[in-house]
Amino acid sequence: MTAARLTAFCEATNGALRELVAEGGVVAEQPGSVARAERTAYTAATEILELTGQPTLRTPDANVAGAEKIIWDRKHNRVSAR
Repeated sequence: MTAARLTAFCEATNGALRELVAEGGVVAEQPGSVARAERTAYTAATEILELTGQPTLRTPDANVAGAEKIIWDRKHNRVSAR
């Protein structure tokens, strides 16, 4: 994930990533998929990305644009938009 600013929140007990917040020209990629937004919040436990600020998402199964918010559940390979 690339962005103008990345902020990581980790578990106090073991230092494991809990949440990652990216702001400013966010690009998140994985093989075959790319997400773009002005702000993205990733929750490690659920593997969910919430994209806001003119979000777009292109995966082998979905091409989403024009929504206020895109929720990409990477664990279950699901996408929803509002």
